[in-house]
Amino acid sequence: MCGIAGYWMRRPWPEYDHNRATTDLQRMVHALAHRGPDDAGAWVDQGRGVYFGHRRLAILDLSAAGHQPMSSHSGRHVISFNGEIYNFRELQRALLGEGVPIQSGSDTEVLVNAIELWGVERTLQRLIGMFAFAIWDRESRSLLLVRDRLGVKPLYYGSQGGCIWFASEPSSIVAHSKFRAEICSESLNLATRFGYIPAPYSVYERCWKLPAGCYLRIEESDMDLAPPELPLTEGPLGNGQVCYWSALARAQTPPMRRKDYAEALEELDALLSDATRLRLVSDVPLGAFLSGGTDSSLVVSYMRKFHQGKVRTFSIGFEDPTFDESPIAREVATRLGTEHTDLVVTAADALDLIPRIPQLFSEPFADSSQIPTFFVAQLARRDVTVSLSGDGGDELFGGYQRYWWANKIWRRFSAVPLSLRRAFAWTLTNTPTMILNQFGRFAGGFGMPWLDGTFGHKAHRVAGIVALPTRADVYEGFITVTRTPQQWLASRTQPEPWSSAWKGWDRGGNFTEFMMMLDSALYLPDDILVKVDRTTMAVGLEGREPLLDHRVYEFAWTLPVAWRGESRPQKRMIRDLLRRVLPDSMVDRPKKGFSIPLAEWLRGPLRDWAEDLFTARSLRESGVFDPAEVRKLWEQHLSGRRSPHALLWNILMVEAWLSDRRRTSISRHPVDEAELIRPIASASVS
Repeated sequence: MCGIAGYWMRRPWPEYDHNRATTDLQRMVHALAHRGPDDAGAWVDQGRGVYFGHRRLAILDLSAAGHQPMSSHSGRHVISFNGEIYNFRELQRALLGEGVPIQSGSDTEVLVNAIELWGVERTLQRLIGMFAFAIWDRESRSLLLVRDRLGVKPLYYGSQGGCIWFASEPSSIVAHSKFRAEICSESLNLATRFGYIPAPYSVYERCWKLPAGCYLRIEESDMDLAPPELPLTEGPLGNGQVCYWSALARAQTPPMRRKDYAEALEELDALLSDATRLRLVSDVPLGAFLSGGTDSSLVVSYMRKFHQGKVRTFSIGFEDPTFDESPIAREVATRLGTEHTDLVVTAADALDLIPRIPQLFSEPFADSSQIPTFFVAQLARRDVTVSLSGDGGDELFGGYQRYWWANKIWRRFSAVPLSLRRAFAWTLTNTPTMILNQFGRFAGGFGMPWLDGTFGHKAHRVAGIVALPTRADVYEGFITVTRTPQQWLASRTQPEPWSSAWKGWDRGGNFTEFMMMLDSALYLPDDILVKVDRTTMAVGLEGREPLLDHRVYEFAWTLPVAWRGESRPQKRMIRDLLRRVLPDSMVDRPKKGFSIPLAEWLRGPLRDWAEDLFTARSLRESGVFDPAEVRKLWEQHLSGRRSPHALLWNILMVEAWLSDRRRTSISRHPVDEAELIRPIASASVS
């Protein structure tokens, strides 16, 4: 796991000499120092204007033989690689059998030589792993950018003025003195709606995310690029971009006719077992995140089969018992026999972290579970360098409560005239949150546990959804905090609804499968995996996700949705596998989710921080949000009349990022000029 960065300057800028070009590369690489604390390197072809950089977190072959950027055995290809190829030993044997000399125990050497021998398409089909990499072909004078199938590893690229930049994070591209870091207003709009910026957008103009499962080949004549639409089918997409594997296309493959549930369960067991085994290959200590939920518990149970000695597990908890899963995690750890460590996170801890969030994520990002995820990663890094997690289980096996609720709501309300639904929604929305919360507490005491003190917030969410006309709109209603961000934006321009991007993908059929498919292609890579990547990399920890092995994904979509999570209890197959090692009482607990008491913290310990960002002066200075409307929303939250804490958090994260950008500059990444002189000098090509 590492950080990659570089650029290809087709036409040198006036007065832009080699020393300045090298300093810019140093700045780009230094901006990724947290991703790779163990080593730094660079490779330069000055004559072609190609500059490759790398930061290394050493996991396999800790010696200098794993130094990057790395050349193929012939010297034709040069690679800067981030990620892990879990089946690299199998590929290494195949390369040796075909006469390719392999000198190290590094998966990077295997990858670059495999592409040289087999080509990119054949190699990608053989890889099991998570990866983002750049390859320069010195013979064809072309640049290849590649991202893994499900988007576990990030890859950004920018195109301006005849230059192409690439990096693991946008902060690295912005560190280059010639990149014009102009903010994309549409991306801020999307961040307000979703809490994250969906691919292919980034927060900057002329800078994009390479979609999951895609590669981009850039020739000398293709230096002015723009991304095509998100891929649905596999094949060429235009502008040099190719989708070699599509989560949407694989999910839309008709499921196999399976009659034997037990046989399918055994097949899933074998796949998950092998996926976990491969992810335990490491030359450094490893452990696992353990929340006590089904997914992380199942991953830890498989780790016990192959890991020598006790498995190290880590969890965090909160002082508020409503959000605290640490007792459950300790109970599961005891049952599975792990060496467990946990930590209680307080609001004061969160307040210390919050000023760092804009820098951790490089662009506005507002999934509030970023806070506990960072702290559990920080906790794990004290003892291990690699940590496995259960990410992906909810999307593949129907774990989110919204799947069940959306299905239920749509079935009950879709036949009701839209005008009546909107009248019902208006009534519910205009009932104060406090009253609905009191009703929830009262009803919860009479055998309805899904009703509790947060019922008001849930009821307002439902109100906004029942009035929507289509399934695509309902899905968007569940994954966004607002479908009308222009209400709070200083500019009242109404953008095209983002749901238009996926309305064409609705082929009818089961609503739960439709939501799971979109989550796998959109929410998973753009929210969940961004959160895990940035928080783990911030502390120099590698995260691995066995449930996101592409073989598991493809198999899951051959199964009937009823076996995966259409109805309660959700995640049937995951639960049935877990029953083999844990009692029913531990398996059948209701899902809590990895969340924080955000509403209460914003009214309490985080209030002063939020007030500073919500002053009329601060809001006017950023120029994105309407100060009067935001202040009104904030006061409604403080009074308890409404509970718009999710929307407020999105706005706060945008404002915090803008404030940090105004307050700081590239100078916050000072470069030790001597740091990369040796690697650059030894790896230069004239």
